[in-house]
Amino acid sequence: MARFRQFSSPPRSPGRSRRAWSTQWLRRMGRPFRALNPPLLRELLRLSLAQRVSGFAAQIAYLMSLGAIASLLSVLMLGGLWPALAMGLQSRLVLPTTWPEAAQVAEAAVWQASREGWQGLGFGLSVLLALWALTRAVATAVRSLNCIHGVPPTQHRRGWPALTRTLGLTLGLGLLVLPTLALFFWSEGIVFGPAVTVDWLGGGLRWGWRLISGGLAIAALTLACAWLYWLGPSPRRLGAPLLPGAVLAAIALASLGIILRLYLARLPEANWVFGLLGLGLLALVAVQGSAQAVLMGDQLNVLIGDRLAQQRSRLAQSLPPAPPSFDSFTIRRRANPPRW
Repeated sequence: MARFRQFSSPPRSPGRSRRAWSTQWLRRMGRPFRALNPPLLRELLRLSLAQRVSGFAAQIAYLMSLGAIASLLSVLMLGGLWPALAMGLQSRLVLPTTWPEAAQVAEAAVWQASREGWQGLGFGLSVLLALWALTRAVATAVRSLNCIHGVPPTQHRRGWPALTRTLGLTLGLGLLVLPTLALFFWSEGIVFGPAVTVDWLGGGLRWGWRLISGGLAIAALTLACAWLYWLGPSPRRLGAPLLPGAVLAAIALASLGIILRLYLARLPEANWVFGLLGLGLLALVAVQGSAQAVLMGDQLNVLIGDRLAQQRSRLAQSLPPAPPSFDSFTIRRRANPPRW
């Protein structure tokens, strides 16, 4: 016993054990990202084409566009702006060619149109249409995730469990995505509207706020994609990580949002008719690309999970057989005592 105490290692300090635990946790979190390589990306493209990911993305984009249009109509009905726009366009035989003229046309008819109370029915119908379209988009995304994970049709959720799961996913994604859109597109104008008067100070603060808001937006989008990947498939493939595909999908969504924000910044300088037409086309392309990025992110998670499982199986086959444990040896000696 004294010899064992002499050669025993000193106890570790609490700080050292915490550092070792954090290092091990970071290694485990970064292990799926180390599996990214060009052959894996080529396999991702091949499987995306083979599993009709583009077709599912087109369906999701159509339903999301329908839900966005219905949501915009509900906002216009709620504020009484839709009658104003309709009467303003009817009162002018020639459409205005600049943004100030269009704003004057809308403002001229606001007071007369806002006194009419028939927009309540339209508001209710538009809200129901938006909820139905967004729920159907999430259901299509869940069906595509089941196809990506290889879930047979007999194991798909049906009936009330599927409906409640889809509604929960829709509400959760809405609570995560809507504040992200507000943070990404309108937070800079709200925070730095009339406050900053010095040019160099305002430029530095805007640049810093863009970095902070962009990081927060990417984090929220990553959380939304991971939420969809976790609760979408029924059941989810074991061993498939969540973060690699969610992070890359969030970066792709943020890149599309930056392109759309740059176009919106240049929009007042153009003709308002052609500007709105280009904005609609760019929004459709952004929605299609967003759906494609989200689905390909989950496909990437499945591929990384398969690669990690193959690495673990090869490692288990290459290890030598372990010697028998000391407990089993002593139990065997006690069970079979020597005979004299």
